[in-house]
Amino acid sequence: QIVTQPVSSSYGCIGAPFSLNIVANNVTSYAWSKDGSLIGQTTSTMSRNPFTVPDTGVYTVEMVGIAPCPNVTSTNAKVLPTTASVITIEPVASTDVCIGNSLKLFVSSTATASYQWKKNGVDISGATSDTFKIPSVTTADAATYSVIAVAYNGCTNDTSS
Repeated sequence: QIVTQPVSSSYGCIGAPFSLNIVANNVTSYAWSKDGSLIGQTTSTMSRNPFTVPDTGVYTVEMVGIAPCPNVTSTNAKVLPTTASVITIEPVASTDVCIGNSLKLFVSSTATASYQWKKNGVDISGATSDTFKIPSVTTADAATYSVIAVAYNGCTNDTSS
């Protein structure tokens, strides 16, 4: 009996460890397949270290049941490749802004799912796009601002300098 199926759709970060897991009761063995072909993984966890583009595909695991329990097969787990997030355009390193004027900071990166802007190392609530704006700067806005480019599942994040 399957208790927990592998995640139905996920990303493997190129060059990083990746794994799929299944939890099942009353089984004696596991046989993982990718795109219908056995891959030689025989535990409840299928792993790739490092994950590479050829590891992309649809995974299943067949388990042999303890008698009188039947054999069972998991649902499909589709795995797509992604890469780590790398900031390609940094926010302006240092800027002077007059009180009352606006401030706009921009960042660009590769393979990014979202961003998180920070003020003096603390997350700024709701600041999760590639652009951070302060419509009218006050003295309370004087700070060090940075941004984290948050990558897809399994990949490392990059932080602006």
